[in-house]
Amino acid sequence: MVEFKKSETELEALKRELIEESGYTIKNIQEFAKIGSYFYSETKGYIEVIANVYICEFDKKITNPVEKDHILLWVNPHDFVGKMCRKWQEYILKEFINNSNIE
Repeated sequence: MVEFKKSETELEALKRELIEESGYTIKNIQEFAKIGSYFYSETKGYIEVIANVYICEFDKKITNPVEKDHILLWVNPHDFVGKMCRKWQEYILKEFINNSNIE
């Protein structure tokens, strides 16, 4: 999940987070979907989550990841159908598969 710093735009936060988590810059950024959902938190009750989903390509590796507990994996999206944590993630994954040329 991308967290904004006060002075950042949504796209600036996306670019910064991907560098921090993967070490790569990104290019060909396209908005794919915007979806809302609710989940229950023991401490805060129901929370609305608005997800802005983008498709992009990795560009150049410019550094090592800052967040050492993140691992970059290349996976087939079909392998994760039925395995997502939240319903909105499952919906977005299926939409991505249906709208792409992934075999």
